[in-house]
Amino acid sequence: MRLKRAHIFGFGKWVDASFNFDDASFLCFYGKNESGKSTLQQFMFYMLFGFSPRKLAFYQPKFTSKIGGSLTVYTPDVGEVTIERVGGSFRMHLPDGRIETDEAIWRGMLNHLQKETYEAVYGFSALELTRLHEMKQGELSDLLFSVGLTGSTSIYDVERSLERRLDELFKKAGRKPLINQQINELKRLEAHLSEKAEEVLSYRDRLSIREQLLAKRNDIEQQLRMKRALFSEKETCRQFLPQIRMFKEHKKKLDSLQMLDLTFPENGISRYEALKNRLIKVQAEHRTHKQTLEQQQENVLHIEEKLLEKGHLARLQQIVRQKSIADEAKKTLKRLNHERLKLDVEIEETLKTLNVAEEEVRSIEVPFYAESSWGKLVDEEKQLRLEKNHLQEEKRLLERKHEKLTQEKAELKRQFIGFETLERWQEAWSRQEKSKNEQAGLETLLQWEKERQKQTAIGLGLTSLAAVIVLIAAYVEKSAAFFAFGFSLVIIAFIQTLFQRKHKQRITDLKRRNNASIRQMNIAFSSDELRHQEALGERLTDLERELRNVAMELLQWEEKANHLKLKEQNFQMRVNEERENYPFLQRIDVAYWLNFLHEIKPLYEKILTRDELDEEVQKLNDKVERCNETVRKFINEIGLEAGNADDIHLDELLKEQETLERQRAEYAKWMAETKEQISVLAEEIRIIKEEMDKLFATCHVHDEESFYQKANLLQEKNHVKTAYETLKKQLAALFSEERLAQMVDEPLNEYELERELKELEDEMKELEMQQSAIEQQLAKLDVEIDHLESSDEYSRTMHLFEKEKASLNKRAYEWARLKLAQSLLQKAKHRYQETYFQDVLSYTKRYFSHLTGGRYINVYGPTATTSFQVEDERKMRYTVEELSKGTVDQLYVALRLAISKVMSERFVVPLMIDDAFIHFDDERAKRALQLLEKMAEDQQVIFYTCRKEFVNIAARLRCLCIDVDSGKVGGNMT
Repeated sequence: MRLKRAHIFGFGKWVDASFNFDDASFLCFYGKNESGKSTLQQFMFYMLFGFSPRKLAFYQPKFTSKIGGSLTVYTPDVGEVTIERVGGSFRMHLPDGRIETDEAIWRGMLNHLQKETYEAVYGFSALELTRLHEMKQGELSDLLFSVGLTGSTSIYDVERSLERRLDELFKKAGRKPLINQQINELKRLEAHLSEKAEEVLSYRDRLSIREQLLAKRNDIEQQLRMKRALFSEKETCRQFLPQIRMFKEHKKKLDSLQMLDLTFPENGISRYEALKNRLIKVQAEHRTHKQTLEQQQENVLHIEEKLLEKGHLARLQQIVRQKSIADEAKKTLKRLNHERLKLDVEIEETLKTLNVAEEEVRSIEVPFYAESSWGKLVDEEKQLRLEKNHLQEEKRLLERKHEKLTQEKAELKRQFIGFETLERWQEAWSRQEKSKNEQAGLETLLQWEKERQKQTAIGLGLTSLAAVIVLIAAYVEKSAAFFAFGFSLVIIAFIQTLFQRKHKQRITDLKRRNNASIRQMNIAFSSDELRHQEALGERLTDLERELRNVAMELLQWEEKANHLKLKEQNFQMRVNEERENYPFLQRIDVAYWLNFLHEIKPLYEKILTRDELDEEVQKLNDKVERCNETVRKFINEIGLEAGNADDIHLDELLKEQETLERQRAEYAKWMAETKEQISVLAEEIRIIKEEMDKLFATCHVHDEESFYQKANLLQEKNHVKTAYETLKKQLAALFSEERLAQMVDEPLNEYELERELKELEDEMKELEMQQSAIEQQLAKLDVEIDHLESSDEYSRTMHLFEKEKASLNKRAYEWARLKLAQSLLQKAKHRYQETYFQDVLSYTKRYFSHLTGGRYINVYGPTATTSFQVEDERKMRYTVEELSKGTVDQLYVALRLAISKVMSERFVVPLMIDDAFIHFDDERAKRALQLLEKMAEDQQVIFYTCRKEFVNIAARLRCLCIDVDSGKVGGNMT
């Protein structure tokens, strides 16, 4: 299947948009983000598979209420089919012109392919590659295997979900899973129940006795039900004894009638009487048709007496036709004379308008090419006039522009300081900016030196204080160590004093340099004045350039004017030449030559038409005269009175003869039909008699009386059978079929039934007494059991035990169901691997080798102990965890393309790829697009991208590139 054309009425941002794919197998849709590529892809899915109302509402356009469109596809089996969806409606236009509204037919043409399956097998995007990079290394191989099986990550997601849920429910050595926790809880409750077992021993004994009594009561109740059913049956037999006896009588009579030969045709009486009535009717109709035939024969003889001879009739027909032609000629003469008078008036008026004589018009001879030559001269005259006006306007505009630019230049010169002065200003401003930067640096250094001076002063004070304290302590303690330490602090204080003086000197130097820099920044103009003068300088430069352009345009205008003058001279020479060839043009301006020619030609044609009318009038007058002579001769031959040919009504005579001839033919036809009907009726009489004889033969009789006797016997049998069936149906509602069969053979005695009913009644009373005694014992046991159950600790523990057990069974069932699903999924994967995976792997090797530029030459599928592996040109194998992210992307793309290729061998649909190569560099993208071009030979490929470089690569291949923003088709999207 290939997509041919698409027209969008309204869908998302797309309104009234059309796309023609020109039978292209490789399509590339380019557009920036938010340009509508994804919406266009969803439109394709909507046309192919339809959307739910809720999802379709998401793509409702903002500026139109009409949502939907049409998509034309080509299928090898059917041909070109157009799918049209508007809102929720569906229509399919077939090649033979039929329109189908049943969407099931279209789904059948798609082999019942679903949208989810299509996206999983025949489409993928950059989002799937992004998910690859988020996977853990141990999960990557399983994900690629899932893609290799189905073309999507669905199986991988289901497997991970099943594993997570199974681990949440149960682990052999786990404590946190839910089932493990419930097993531990059940063990605890069971131990608690065993402690309470001895306490409820008597309770169990009573329960056992209660169960025995309940069983005995159920047995008695069953016996009571059986006795009551038998009593009810006997009582029913006693009540319906008359009907049962009548049933037995009808059964015996029906058996006796079935012994007779009552063979009789179905609906025999009605069929026989219908044949009898039909025979009487057909015989009467047969006699009527014979009388009609005799009457028709008499009418034919009467008509033949009034007919003319055959030769005279043919002559009369010929003369009437000639007279009709003559009458038409008279009408034509009248019309032609009217037209001639009209032409005389028109010719006379036109001659006066043009101020020429008729003889002069007849003498004018203009060749066929004159109109073309004169038309060119007229057009050239108009063109010259337009060019002349245009040149005058152009010169006026150029002069006005030159004047305006000159005035603007003079005004700017008065304001401008000069280019040399402007350069000095720019240099001064540059020095000022440099001084500002230097000042900022000096201020930063000054601040930093002041901070360091402050820190040094603080350190000096602290060191001096410490030295004084240590020296005092050394003096008091007479310690040499303190003296040494105090002397060291004095040296440090002296060094800090030197540093402080150095910082003061640096601060003084920085302040001096900063003041000097500030003095250098004092200039006589501002930044706004400098920018204004720079703008004036740029505008003056532009004006100089524009003035030079205007001067150049004026020179060009002079060349155009000289050229126009030469064209006017050449035109005038050609006009003079035409006037010498046709003198009548001397008094006519060139602009009206064609008008004059267009008036002369119709006038000349009208004069010729009038001459032709004169000739035709003369011919028609001669024809009318010859016809009148022929009519007079024929009148004399047939014996009518001769007179004016117009007064003789030969057409009425002809109509009368033709009417008689037509009546004779109709009577002949009626006679033939009547004879045919007489023959048909005779045959029908014979067939009816044969049918009546067949009815007699079917029931083995020879006359009508025996036929009716057998019919009466059959009717009696049917009556008895009906009564028997009615009684049987009534009794069947009361007794079983076996019991009815027994009643037919056994004698029924009313007194015996009364005795049996009395015995059954006594037995039922005895059973009811036993039942009442058991009920009393059960009531006593229930009171004792309720007393034991008043201590609810055991029952509460039992309830918790049963509740926890039920919950465990429920979760165990869920675990078993998930385990079964996991097992079935593994079997399905194994079966699919045996059927398709080797083909997928074969194509994957080829595609992966192409995408990597031949670096990797083989791909090995996962086994029970190994994951996905690839082999390079040096025969070195690598697992997918050892590959770079870019190489894994290439392997994933190869798998997706391979599954699409394998599945397309069963059903070919377009492959849709949405920016799946966005992470590829130019070389990888080129190889990927070359691979898509190769696949497009067997399967249409639709590629969506937002990168121009991909489009430029595709444009150099056999690919139709479409810019969704501008509608541009083909070429580089620069």
